[in-house]
Formats: sequence, C-alpha cells, structure tokens
Amino acid sequence: MRNILNHPKLKSKMGRDIAWNMASMIFVAVAGLIYNAIFVVFYTADDFGLYNQALVYFLIFSQIAVFGIHFSVLKYAAEFSKDQEKLNQLFTTAIVSTLITSILSVGLLFGLTKLYVLLLGPSVVIRMLVYSLPALVFFSLNKVILNYLNAIRAMKAFAFFQALRYIFIVSILLVFGFLKANVEILMLIYAASELLLLIALTIYMAARRMVRLTFEGSWIKEHIAFGSKVFLGSMVVDFNAKMDIIMLGLFVSDAIVGFYSFAIMFADGFYQILIVLRRNINPLITEYVGEDISKFHALKNAWRKRMRIFSPALAAAVAAGYWLVCVILGQQEYLVAFLPFAIVLFGKCFNGYYIVMGNLMTQTGYPKQETLLNILTIGTNATLNFILIPKFGMMGAAVATAISFFAFRFILHGMSKSRLNINLLLNE
Repeated sequence: MRNILNHPKLKSKMGRDIAWNMASMIFVAVAGLIYNAIFVVFYTADDFGLYNQALVYFLIFSQIAVFGIHFSVLKYAAEFSKDQEKLNQLFTTAIVSTLITSILSVGLLFGLTKLYVLLLGPSVVIRMLVYSLPALVFFSLNKVILNYLNAIRAMKAFAFFQALRYIFIVSILLVFGFLKANVEILMLIYAASELLLLIALTIYMAARRMVRLTFEGSWIKEHIAFGSKVFLGSMVVDFNAKMDIIMLGLFVSDAIVGFYSFAIMFADGFYQILIVLRRNINPLITEYVGEDISKFHALKNAWRKRMRIFSPALAAAVAAGYWLVCVILGQQEYLVAFLPFAIVLFGKCFNGYYIVMGNLMTQTGYPKQETLLNILTIGTNATLNFILIPKFGMMGAAVATAISFFAFRFILHGMSKSRLNINLLLNE
C-alpha cells in the first residue's frame, strides 16, 4: 500500500494539483473576507440577510438549470480521458444540453416569481431573484466547463478560473458598494461575474484547442439520463447547506439572518476547502475503483489519516479569522453569531473526511444512491430546523445543521459498505 502512495508520478501530480487548488482557495478565502467586509461597510445586516436569502434560492435553481450534466461530464471525461474523440463528443453535447436545460429553468423561475407576487404580493427577495435570471445560464455553462477541466485533471486552469470568478464577484460588488446600489439589484453581481468568467473560459479553451466541437446525439441522452439520477441530489445538497438560512428567514428578522449568514460564510469557507480536496480525488476514485481497488484503499486510508490533523487545524484558523475580522472592522455586534458558527464548524470539522469522500457513490456509478444520501441528510436537517428554530433561533439552526453532517457521515458509511463493500473507517 505504501508503495502506491509514494509512487513519484502519483505523489507529484496529486501534490501539484492540490497545491494549485489550495493556493486558489487561499486566494478565494481572502476574496471572501473582502467580500464580507464590503457588505459590512456598505450595507446593513438587514440588507445582508435579504441578499443571502435570494442567493440561497438562486443556488438551488442553478442545480435545476445544470440538471446534473456537470456531474456526467466529471464522470465520463475522467473515464475517457485518453480518448480525445469521445471527449470532444461528450463536451459538445454537454454544452448543448446545458443551454437547453438552463434556458428552460430561467423560464420556470420567472414564472414562479410572477406566481408568488400574484398570490402573496411583492417581495424584495423575489425582485432580487428576477435580476439573477441571466446568471442561471452563464453559471450552468461555467459549471460544465470547470468540471471538464477537473475531470481531465487540468487543475492549474481549474484553480485559476475558480479564483478568477471571485475576483470578478468582489470587484463588481465593490463598484456596487461605492455607487450605493440598491439592495434589490445586487444579484446582478452574479450575472455580470459569471458572464465574464464564461468569456474567459471560452477564450482559454479555444486558444489551447482543448476540444474540437463534435456533435454526437447519443451523448445528449447519456448526459440527461445520468443527470436525471443525480440532479435532485445536487439540489438537495444546496438545500441542506442553506437550510438553516431558509428556515431562519421564515421565523426570524432579516437582521438576525444577516448576522447568522455573515458568520456561516466563514464555516462555508472551511467547507469549500474540503470540496477542493474532494474535486482532486474524484477522478482518482473513478479510475482506481474501476481498475485496481487496492489503489483506492491506499488513497482513502491516506486521506483519513491526513484529515485527523488537517480538519481541526483548519477549523481553528477559520474560527480565529472570523473573530479577528469582526474586531478589525469594528463590527463586534456580528459576534452574536459566534457560538452558532462554532457549532456548525464543529459538525463540518468532525466529519471532514466524509465530506472529502462525499461523491463516492456518484463517482463509482451509483448516482441514485448519492441522491438518496442527500435526501436523507436534508430530511434530517429540515426536520430539526423546523423543530428547533422557532424556540432557539440561531442556536437551533446551528445544532440542526451540525447534526445533519453526522447523519451524512453515517449514511455514506453504510452505503459504501453495502453497495461497494468498502469500509471507509478501516485500513484495507
């Protein structure tokens, strides 16, 4: 087992990939701090609460827009990474399929916003969502392209464009802040930044001649079939990640949502770093489970050991960063959410290894099981939020969210044993 882990090519390639993505994530983390600071300086806690509620619904609808096609690309491009003709075909048809599904989703969301206003009256959050509609198309296409780069392990490019996305977001938000733009139009930040990112990605792919557009209709059927099995699970993941904000928006004031959202963005930063690690090992999971299961066991054993040290150290750094940002900005009132934030951070930290292995079922050809995993997780989260928030507010939301990550851990562990005969806790 040790020889596999220490193989120079594997160690060098994976090490470089993670290093690039970690550098990108550090940059993204800094951008996130600036992003939060801009909001605190230019907007109120109520504004921040409204913005985050709109953003939650936008992210959920983005999963409908891309319809799981990005995961199909991630799996099949990794599987056929040495067959350029198939790569050309699956990439071209993924773009076409995503254009269709995202445009249909824009129409669906627009219709739902009109129905909401008709039945319940005007809403700031609903008006903000309308401004986000163009971003659904751009965001979906970017997801497909970035997952393609991930699958073929072009991780330098992947890391660069991930960082570039946040440069665009922060820059546009800064302009909006200085112009004192109305909170209702802030979701235009995503429309503009995702359009700029799409242009940059298109120029890069064309300049490097990474793919040749080749249409093969059978791939559309394959993408849609695979996506239909996994998209609900992806949407549920976003629901689960933001369930606390959704539920808080129903029961407490926009200001409380704003305080909590500000704190939870730091916990989300911790989570996103784990997602970087997940993205790097996803193609390897598909390759190793399909070719040599002993390599997969070596991979998971190594990551389980690493996460025992990495997760607590990273969580401590994130917690200290949140406290320092509040103090430096002179916004100590935001520390009211520190304890709820710490509870959520603990849930993510303790289950960090399982978060990194979170796409195991999809990457090994069981997308329905991953969807079921995510549905059971969000069911736990939603039920606990509904019970705890009315009585305990932010604390109830935090406890519910933390427990949901433990549910995710136990369900994934059970599925991997029953479906794959893999015990994620044992050295094999």
